[in-house]
Amino acid sequence: MTRPPSLPTLLLSSLLPLAVGLAGPASGQVRNIRFERIATEDGLSQADVYSILQDRQGFMWFATQYGLNRYDGYGFEHLLHDPYDPSTLSHNFIYAVIEDRHGIFWIGTMGGGLNRWNPENNTLNHYRHDPADPTSLSNDRIRVLLEDREGFVWIGTDGGGLNRFESATGTFARFIHNPAEPDSLSTDRILAVYQDSGGTFWVGTDGGGLNRFEPETETFSKICVSSGPGQPCADRVWAILEDRDGLLWIGTYERGLFRYDRASETSRQFLHDPGDPESLSSNWVRSIFQDDLGTIWVGTDAGLNEWNPAKETFSRYQNNPANSSSLSDNRVISIYQDRGGVLWFGTEGGGLSKWNPRSGVFSSFQRDPSRQDSLSSNTVASFAEGPDGEIYIGTYGGGVNRLDRSTARITHYRHDPERADSLNDDRVMALLVDSEDVLWVGTLEGGLDRLDRKSQTFSHFVHDPDDPHSLSGNSVVSLLEDRKGYLWVGTSGGGLSRLDRSSGVFVRYRHDPENPTSLSGDLITALYEDHLGGLWVGTETEGLNRFDPN
Repeated sequence: MTRPPSLPTLLLSSLLPLAVGLAGPASGQVRNIRFERIATEDGLSQADVYSILQDRQGFMWFATQYGLNRYDGYGFEHLLHDPYDPSTLSHNFIYAVIEDRHGIFWIGTMGGGLNRWNPENNTLNHYRHDPADPTSLSNDRIRVLLEDREGFVWIGTDGGGLNRFESATGTFARFIHNPAEPDSLSTDRILAVYQDSGGTFWVGTDGGGLNRFEPETETFSKICVSSGPGQPCADRVWAILEDRDGLLWIGTYERGLFRYDRASETSRQFLHDPGDPESLSSNWVRSIFQDDLGTIWVGTDAGLNEWNPAKETFSRYQNNPANSSSLSDNRVISIYQDRGGVLWFGTEGGGLSKWNPRSGVFSSFQRDPSRQDSLSSNTVASFAEGPDGEIYIGTYGGGVNRLDRSTARITHYRHDPERADSLNDDRVMALLVDSEDVLWVGTLEGGLDRLDRKSQTFSHFVHDPDDPHSLSGNSVVSLLEDRKGYLWVGTSGGGLSRLDRSSGVFVRYRHDPENPTSLSGDLITALYEDHLGGLWVGTETEGLNRFDPN
């Protein structure tokens, strides 16, 4: 696979159709969640999503029964096994994927062992079980991967116990069940591995219940999670989570959900009650996740559950065949939150569902080819509010849209090659309404445009290589008006420009390898003015700069 381009990464958090958020419901009420679905018809290679990851570049990765999928917000690329090419994945059934602190991908398969992929040089290494080598991977069926706080990669297998990869030697340390050793792993079928805030490992097994592993002594102890004294221990543990209060949540197969207090060594069980709609939707718990707002989500074989701590009840979200905005499938086997706050729910058979918890109930504006007053493109990259409360929407490929919030009508500003005073480029990257109520438009390759609101026409500011006082580059990705009224223009490749609007003259600020106090890089991504008047400049690859205009 070639190195991904940077543009989709920059736009990844802006790819959802434009939506105006409304206030969320009170605690304990079922939210009116409208999920967005991503299925095989959209390019997903297979509909069972066992593991979800966002990499350091912003791309989303999905592990399926037919390969690993990379999603950039537009479409998919697939990493697949080719039996005639040893440089490809060792198997197509992917059950787990992680990216370690060095940017290396670890890909666990069900039957093909472990893959180590370096996307920088596109090299792929296979690690397989070798019966003749006790330092090889103990089993080729991998269910779970974890990088611990020390940087070790742990591999939970289905039948071979737990493995730790020793990077110095390229070998594996095995932790397996030994009937003669009571402090060994309780069984070799691993379903979950979790490291808590104190560094202790918790291992969920199929048939051996919950194990606690102490890294200092490398010993295991069996933890009985049950409904009370004298009651049988839950022996099939699928999911483990430590919440913000330090309590462990244990998801089991057939025994429901447990909340375990390590201090008192007591647990509370939550079960499905057919007569109680606020009980857990199923006793088969497959995934548990706490989002950045503190909400705990529980994926089961009968839908998604939201924990309501005030009432100690659950709100259910389930598939409704008559509602395309409902959960795509009731078997929720993986949950993940990306850096933009969007929650992703992987299902068994229904592909993906996603939802942004900060946006609550949505009123959506989308492109409708049959309507002239709909959004011109569903790829939204920037916003600005006008003096009358109107919203200007910058789209990638659809120009500028003006939304009248009182009527919900949308007006388009598009590039017209027959008109020199039209928008210069329909790929809009940045918008700004300045203190004089003027709209400025930054475009991908057409430079900077200024809208005359009376004539509804645009004037253009573009780079001229023969004019040192022109715009420094035509790819405008960020705009800022400072407290003195100067307009700052960040470009991708041309550095920073400052416009004196009274004269129309630009002053350029570029990276100079001979000057350590110059701009660190010419690929500008963000601009911000602080309360002291200092200008902060973010770059794509060369860090953050602070500039004192005085």
